[in-house]
Amino acid sequence: MKQISQVCLSVFLLLCMFATNTSMADIKDVNTSVFCPNSSGVGASLDVEVKLTAGRTGIDLTGKRVMVALSSNPKSALTSIRTYGPFARTIPDDVTITSGGITLGPGESVSMQVNVIPQVPRGSGGTVSHVIAFLIDEMGKVGDNGSCVVPIQ
Repeated sequence: MKQISQVCLSVFLLLCMFATNTSMADIKDVNTSVFCPNSSGVGASLDVEVKLTAGRTGIDLTGKRVMVALSSNPKSALTSIRTYGPFARTIPDDVTITSGGITLGPGESVSMQVNVIPQVPRGSGGTVSHVIAFLIDEMGKVGDNGSCVVPIQ
């Protein structure tokens, strides 16, 4: 009886390891590209285009979140760097191919508009700010990140 339970436990652990490794491979097989607008203004909403591209194996993710953040340096000194975020943004339903998330074949991609911040803070005016975005799955695993810069007027 003890041997049967050990065999069952071993099989269960192997299945869990396979499921975990498959999930990690999926999110790591996504290339994230971020495209900023030519400029933005203080008080304006800042949206960026996020493009997710599947690698050689394709992806099947149940996660529906992109994390975004904005960093700026209003006083041109390392001690004055301000970061707004990270903020979790839900992937829009028109981008979500399946009810649970995204399914892409090898080399396929999907683009979406993601709001970074509803109002660019006054302290960011006159700077070139940095935007970063990355995909996060339902287990909290983080995928590839992409970034871009945008002048704030």
